[in-house]
Amino acid sequence: MVDKMTEYCVFRLYGPMASYGAVAVGENRHTYSHPSKSAVMGFIAGALGIRREDDLLLRRLSSGYGFSTLVSSVGIPVQDYHTVQAAPAVGVKRNPHILTRKDEVSIPRNKLGTIISKRDYLCDLISTVCVWKRKVDAPYSVGEIASAISSPVFVPYLGRKSCPISVPANAKVVDADSILGAFKSADFGDGAFLDLIARSKSSGMFWDEDGVSGLKAGEIQVLRDNPLSRKRWQFSDRREYYANVDLGGGS
Repeated sequence: MVDKMTEYCVFRLYGPMASYGAVAVGENRHTYSHPSKSAVMGFIAGALGIRREDDLLLRRLSSGYGFSTLVSSVGIPVQDYHTVQAAPAVGVKRNPHILTRKDEVSIPRNKLGTIISKRDYLCDLISTVCVWKRKVDAPYSVGEIASAISSPVFVPYLGRKSCPISVPANAKVVDADSILGAFKSADFGDGAFLDLIARSKSSGMFWDEDGVSGLKAGEIQVLRDNPLSRKRWQFSDRREYYANVDLGGGS
């Protein structure tokens, strides 16, 4: 009996810095330890040329595909800060015409204050991403996604525009009986280079709960990174499984 094979799109994400936004609290902007689904779907959407205002197509993209990521080297956490101009809260309440960010910073400059926004990043995080169609009517084939990543419409980045990718994503379409099988069968040809950067030898795999992983989950966690609306900046919870994985020395 032959196991059922699935088409997967597998690609590499590496850059000196990455930031995959976790739930934001006040002025703190944290990052998940690995690529979030919202960041990866945004990465793919940009490669395909989908604009941010196309809310319906972005929702179909998010719901139509499963997602997994393999972290082959954890990143070094660093924190930076931005200074942001803002109108005093009292001033906003007294001026009902302030409806947008543009309105807020259009008030006289001597009335604007400054706040510090702390932002977390990961340096030298090495990860591999795997996506597959979970719905028959998903808008693109995995082959179309792979082609778009190889020749993106918009400039790709790793969570923030200040975090460019530094090696080709080198997207590939592979047939495999599981997510783990897809990761094992994808050879990116950059193993020797990334081995010089890697900070850890063991790998950790994260995957959507409905994915055929090829592994037994060691942990289950809930992340709020499933995109609902780009216009309203809304996300829903997503259950994600995790396990340590031995790739047998593969790159």
